[in-house]
Amino acid sequence: MAITGPASYIPTINEFLAHWAQCNAALPPATPLLVRLPGSNTTVTRAQFLAQRDALQAQQAVVVSKLTDQQLVRGTILLQKSALLERFNPFTTRLDGYYQNTNFLAARPYAPGLTSGQ
Repeated sequence: MAITGPASYIPTINEFLAHWAQCNAALPPATPLLVRLPGSNTTVTRAQFLAQRDALQAQQAVVVSKLTDQQLVRGTILLQKSALLERFNPFTTRLDGYYQNTNFLAARPYAPGLTSGQ
């Protein structure tokens, strides 16, 4: 399996680890396979690679949790905007009555849309 995006890192690492275990089983016990990281002279054992995978999984869980929190807050803001617009629309309608036959009719406030910024 090739890495195709952020969601494919963990499954690809798991497949790599399974293959690594097969290679270690085929090698003599005294010479386990070590991997040289690309771009450096650092070698990594299978246990160190497992620890890095676990750290990546933990960080991925944090990111997913933050994204979920963000979506919940966006939903709350959308509900609050809807409630505010329900109260603001009758207000602007009442102002329209006061602005009739004046120069201010064209300058009256309009209700913002749901997608308008704060």
